Amino acid sequence: MIKNAAKVIDRKPVSNFPLLENQPPFCVYPPPVHMPSPPVHQKPPVTAPPAPYTKPEHAVWCVAKPKVPDSSIQHALDYACASGGECAPIQLNGLCYLPNTLLAQASYAFNSYWQRTKRAGGTCHFGGLAMFVTIDPSYDKCHFIYSGYS
Repeated sequence: MIKNAAKVIDRKPVSNFPLLENQPPFCVYPPPVHMPSPPVHQKPPVTAPPAPYTKPEHAVWCVAKPKVPDSSIQHALDYACASGGECAPIQLNGLCYLPNTLLAQASYAFNSYWQRTKRAGGTCHFGGLAMFVTIDPSYDKCHFIYSGYS
């Protein structure tokens, strides 16, 4: 085995890369090792609470007319939810589920539909079952959206 070692040393180098005299050998040094400081027990960052809901001025909302029979309004509510309205808040346990009346839930659905589709030609008609109001119908944590364009 030692005899073969001499043959390896006598071979020509594999690379033709010229080496300059007084050049340090090429190598990669590992980064210096330092001990991290022990963790400091810090309080979690304080985040600001969300801004309180502010009712927009000069706004218009689309709601169900107050004296509409439930039998007529259900179809319009279904249309509003299926055609672009955001109706998750009026589902069970949603922020706008209560009061659990068809009129209240239709008002939310009508407004959601109209606010989301009015720029593309959506209307607040619903077969004559809806009307515009300028007083924000939001209550408690149930906020009727307003998109700013009438």
